[in-house]
Parts: sequence; structure tokens; C-alpha cells
Amino acid sequence: TARLYGQVSIEQFAGRTLPYADDLVNLILVDTRFDAQHAESEIMRVLAPRGVAVVREAENKTWLSRIPHPVTRIGDGWAKFAKPLSDDIDEWTHFLHDASGNAVACDQQVGPPRRMQWNVGPLWSRSHEHVSSVAAMISGGGRLFYVVDEGLTSITHNTEARIPERWMLVARDAFNGVLLWKRPLPDWRGDEWASSALRGRPASVPKRIVTDGHRLYATLSHRAGVSILDPATGEILKSIP
Repeated sequence: TARLYGQVSIEQFAGRTLPYADDLVNLILVDTRFDAQHAESEIMRVLAPRGVAVVREAENKTWLSRIPHPVTRIGDGWAKFAKPLSDDIDEWTHFLHDASGNAVACDQQVGPPRRMQWNVGPLWSRSHEHVSSVAAMISGGGRLFYVVDEGLTSITHNTEARIPERWMLVARDAFNGVLLWKRPLPDWRGDEWASSALRGRPASVPKRIVTDGHRLYATLSHRAGVSILDPATGEILKSIP
């Protein structure tokens, strides 16, 4: 009823090790005593960068005093602290990393995958008779933005019988994959890409979304001007011809 941002899941917990992957959780609420030998390190482990822990102070003073980041009292016996963004995490704000077009990140945490962090659909993409189901993808400000065809998968050589495409501009939390918003792109391809000169997807398509973490810049169809969107909500803030 308050229409606050985001979704909430609630589950009771009585263990000592939180059942979550590293850097996954946006908000932790500790209402009673967290009886763990290294409670502070366990909470910091599962919190995503910029994630917040809200803690009942009286029952948890011992380990709260060991938090290496500022702890703020917020009234009624509650305190909170946030996990900062590490300096060795880089962002991928353009098709080829940044405006230089040199596809090399400065990230020091990326390495051979050891586990699954999160997973979303679609499980299958279109056949090679279609353009790629994922047309563009970037990341900035802790969010992942991408353009994806959510139409039903199909295999056919008859272009007139193909199942229609359903292109979406999607925003997710980059650390846990939670869907933040999606915006339909009814004119992303369709007739706009149908000319024989284009031969499928134009080479400029992966470059059509850019972010600086505070704004998302996108062309919402092949011939459209630039739209400036709020990255948290998908609201169009301004359109540039």
C-alpha cells in the first residue's frame, strides 16, 4: 500500500551461516540477537555492494562494534550500516566497455566461474534463422540493462510463418538478478529492419544503450531519437530528437 520501491521476501532463519551466495542480498533485517561467532563478517559476506543491514542495536552491540564501516542510529533502538562498493569492481557502461571502444575492463574480481550467482530466462533463444535474442547488454550503478526478444522460440525457414518477435528493454539488479522493470519495444526491429540492405540486425544495435549509472540512454526503436530514462524505474525523463 505504501508503493515503496522493490519486492520483499520473508523467511524465518535460526542457523549460524546465512544460506545465500556472496554479494547477493540488498537488505538484511536483524530483529533479535544474531547468535553467530562472526556475525558481522557473515552479514557483510552476503550483502551486495550498496546493500544495507538494519539491526536491533541492544541485542547485537558486541558484533556491531566490529563493523569496519560507519554505523548510523536510526531511532527506536535500531542501527544501520551499508556495504560499500569495492574499488576493484568495474562497470561495463557501453557495448565495448566504455566510450573508448576498448573492450577491456579494469575489474579485479572477475575470474573463472565457481558457482551460479543467479539465473533468469529465456532458457532458449531463437534459431539462427532469426537475429540474436539478446541484442544489447550493459551494466552500471549496480544494475544490468539489456534488450531481449521474449517472443516464443521457433524454427522455420518460412519468414511469413515466423512467430512474432517481442522485444523488451529490461533492467535487473546486477548482483541478484531481481527484475526492476521492463519496457516493451514494439518497433525495435519488425519492419524497420526488413530492408535487404540491412541483412538482419544492423551493426549499430549493440551500441543503442549506454549508462553512466545515474541515467540510461537508449533508442527505443531503430530510427528513434535518444530517450533518457531513470535507471531505477524505466521512466522516460527526456527525449532528444
